[in-house]
Amino acid sequence: MDLQDSFSRINLAQGKQVPPGAAGGPLSESTNYNFMRATTSSLQKKVDYKRKRTEPKTVPSAATPRARSPSQPRHPLRLLAEPRAAKDTNNAPKTQLHQPVSPRKLTKSRSIPAMGHAAVAFASQDVFSRLYPGPPSRTRPMPQQARPPVTPPASRPTRIPSGPSQKVSDLTRVFAKFDRDVIDTSHEATLEMKTPLKPHEANVDSHQLTIYERGELLRCKSIYYIPTARHGAPVRDNTESLNYGFDDIGGNYIIRPGDHIDYRYEICSTLGTGSFGTVVMARDHKITAPPRYVAIKIIKNDLQWSLQSVREIKTLKQLGSHDSPSDHILAYIDHFNFRSHMCIVTELLSVNLYSLLEMIEFRGLALPLIRDLAHQLISGVQFIHKNSIIHCDIKPENIMLRLGSEGSDFTVKLIDFGTSCPRDEISFTYIQSRYYRAPEVILGATYGPAIDMWSIGCVLAEMYTGYPLLAGKSEVEQCGLILELLGPPRPGTIIGYRRSLQRSVQKSAFNPEQSFSQAGLVNDRQLKRTLLFKIFDGQGRLNQGIFAQYLANAPATKRHFKPHARPVAASVQLPPTHPFVSLLARMLTWEAAERATPDELLTHAFFQQ
Repeated sequence: MDLQDSFSRINLAQGKQVPPGAAGGPLSESTNYNFMRATTSSLQKKVDYKRKRTEPKTVPSAATPRARSPSQPRHPLRLLAEPRAAKDTNNAPKTQLHQPVSPRKLTKSRSIPAMGHAAVAFASQDVFSRLYPGPPSRTRPMPQQARPPVTPPASRPTRIPSGPSQKVSDLTRVFAKFDRDVIDTSHEATLEMKTPLKPHEANVDSHQLTIYERGELLRCKSIYYIPTARHGAPVRDNTESLNYGFDDIGGNYIIRPGDHIDYRYEICSTLGTGSFGTVVMARDHKITAPPRYVAIKIIKNDLQWSLQSVREIKTLKQLGSHDSPSDHILAYIDHFNFRSHMCIVTELLSVNLYSLLEMIEFRGLALPLIRDLAHQLISGVQFIHKNSIIHCDIKPENIMLRLGSEGSDFTVKLIDFGTSCPRDEISFTYIQSRYYRAPEVILGATYGPAIDMWSIGCVLAEMYTGYPLLAGKSEVEQCGLILELLGPPRPGTIIGYRRSLQRSVQKSAFNPEQSFSQAGLVNDRQLKRTLLFKIFDGQGRLNQGIFAQYLANAPATKRHFKPHARPVAASVQLPPTHPFVSLLARMLTWEAAERATPDELLTHAFFQQ
């Protein structure tokens, strides 16, 4: 052993790093670097092996909170019904307009992380502070990090030892433990309307209004509420870029509890924030008795987000315009423009499914509850599909519950229609949140209503186990997890996806508004850069070598995937012949055409038990 080798080993043993060439000697700088890397690897393996043998073994808990799914990058709108939010939402139910809800409402279960980053994984003891934000904490926030892999318990019956989530009445007690106002105690009553004031009838001298607000009052047709205290920011002539002081630097409307929105709604609290803007809980002063609280989605002061909100409003109005609208779709009430912000008013609901998992410490739900939840959820999706609409962002945050006053039933509501689209609309941009993204969307193929069925399968599996079924950190890792779940796709499936995608591009080439050069540009940039063409060969077979290369360069927890290593039955710890496993298998398939439709699922044996 030469002098340089001894010097490197001594420093490595002491935990020091030796830069190339630091030890001197006859070796070149590059030779030193390569030699040190090999030595580091050898010694590190020995140290790791010794440490593993001396450390006590620990068993991971299945109740460990998980790192949450990143939101879809372009359209992460989330209208909680709380507001019921994951981005995409919203016709007002006649019997639910007057539900009494206190300002201390459950907040949105999690913020909307940026693409490619995991949300904070909150410990169970932090659930109460998560749901009921109080004064700013002096403690440091938890770092953002992905949840470590969780090993499911060996036996299913011990998954919920205390049984708080076996029946609806148990859920009611869990909710009441945090706040009884999440339970709907509304009853049939005659609504008392307030007579609005005219601009000349408002006593502006008794209110601390700015000159800007006094000008607003002169243009306002009906006035229901004027704050008695000073809540607005002073308007400054040199802050046009910040909307005269009403917006922050990001274009979001500055929320001040007690302030008004459109001189009708009184802001109570903030329910959630996201890339789209902010959702607040507000009291509607047009109705005096019983008090009515609503959720208002305040869109960011941005042209693209405003145009996106127009699509959401059209979808909600379309779904609510039927003679018999679905009870499982968020009820739309109104929309308007306030200080350059689009505002969408919807009903206020109780809690979303992710908040529910937090409250039961991620132990999952019993099958009887999942049966009722799944039937209502699939019924809601059946309604929107019959109206030729694809939701495009079904996930726990976008599924809300409303607990009945008797505590013996609940209603499932789909919210957030910000990224929904007509069935015949073709888009090459990514949709859906990654954990619930269908294979055809991941691969870059054309998609249809079947992508919602895939998302439902992932959500139901998560509600049973308490953790995500497919929690990839990147598109490539997500594809690898699907390989472990379903095995590789049939070559015919890949060839069919490619032909369908090529036909759609050729069809767009004949669009008179698009030149042939633009069509060719779309073909090169969109088709050839998708995983559909990258990781599969010309015969539609998976190229393991190329797939491994992409996986090595992508953010991932795992680097090696074995097909069929974790099938559906093993993932949920149930026998392969169990009806729930069969239900999931009908929704989780590579081939979109093989997935069951809502009509077929509602007649499945799982719902006949």
